[in-house]
Amino acid sequence: MDNTAKIVEKLREKRKQLGLSQKELAARCGMPQSTIGRIEVHIITPQLSTIMTIAERLGCSIDVTDLTQSKWNGTEIVAYWQDEITAKVKIENNRAYIERLTDDKMKQFFPPMESMDLALLSELFETRCWDRGRGDIDEILKRFGLTEYDPMELVKRTFGLSYNDFKWFKFEPNILRWKHVNPRRDEDV
Repeated sequence: MDNTAKIVEKLREKRKQLGLSQKELAARCGMPQSTIGRIEVHIITPQLSTIMTIAERLGCSIDVTDLTQSKWNGTEIVAYWQDEITAKVKIENNRAYIERLTDDKMKQFFPPMESMDLALLSELFETRCWDRGRGDIDEILKRFGLTEYDPMELVKRTFGLSYNDFKWFKFEPNILRWKHVNPRRDEDV
């Protein structure tokens, strides 16, 4: 059982301990009962913000550092717009320190902040990933050698590419350039 599943189990146990139905918890959290039910039976993997909301409404604290920490410390990520470096990120002590190299809103992925926690970085990277609720998400994860939905790992393996723009991410060390990862290779861009 992965760390997210363990946290979900703790939240389910806390809900039952408090004598709350899924419907009552859902009302407290401002989400459908079906979402709580699907989370509790592991049909969907909740976002970190959802886990935090549920924990807060249950009046319990959850240590989510295991979800985002250790393996990323020391990681360096370079954000690009084609071959132009737009930002550099260094992860230390479970924080992402961001050096923005452009303020061009079309090219810049990161908000204007010097650092953020890994939960926020993971949520930002999730915008560059497949929807975690897709019916075939387990098959997609398997193709990439993953057993759980981890936006940072997905961006590392897919470069966070989208056919809709020219943003991409390189986890160092890596010698790839835009011409190697461009999803529109046949088009003159």
